[in-house]
Amino acid sequence: MPSFMPKATQYNEMFHVWFFSVLSALAGCFIMYLVSSETFKPAYAAIGFAHLIVFLPAMLYSEQRWYNIVTASILCVLFPIWGGFVGLVTVGIAAPLVCSMIWGGVLVAALRRPIAFPTMLVVGLISNGILFFPVKLSGGQYGLDPDAQFGMTFYAWYIAMLFAVPFVMHHKHIPPRPRFSGKDICPACGYSLVGLGREPVCPECGTVSGA
Repeated sequence: MPSFMPKATQYNEMFHVWFFSVLSALAGCFIMYLVSSETFKPAYAAIGFAHLIVFLPAMLYSEQRWYNIVTASILCVLFPIWGGFVGLVTVGIAAPLVCSMIWGGVLVAALRRPIAFPTMLVVGLISNGILFFPVKLSGGQYGLDPDAQFGMTFYAWYIAMLFAVPFVMHHKHIPPRPRFSGKDICPACGYSLVGLGREPVCPECGTVSGA
């Protein structure tokens, strides 16, 4: 756990992840509000940083390896590029769903929580479904307006993420594969069990190992 963060407890972890999720949602919705104006169109490139606001603290609290943190951070920053490519390939119709599935795979790898993929799949289905909802047009009638519908889709995505990331973090993670293995090595965390008896209890993670 980084020294600048409080001691990791379930309460601290969930509170802080929820707090950063709220910041992420506010930042994402504010950015979408800015990009609705032609004057602030370049602000669209900052959407990836809104992802990073919640993903980075979640990875730090999960004590991930720096390789995972750096990789996921780069994907966040480059989101406008590869997200735009996904939009072109899917003609925009399934972009929210496909992007959410990609983020699900990233979170599974970065947080080592398999529940992340089905959770992000649900987020993608919700936000993608909003894309096909009629919106109120200038004449007072309801119909299809691609710009307005994509805007609503982004808002729905950020609101859904308020619950998605804390839900993922609530579930247990898969411990990393230990670098070392053998008779006197803890199979869960790789800690040395030399001199601890026939059925030692790992002093590092509490796993009971047989002789």
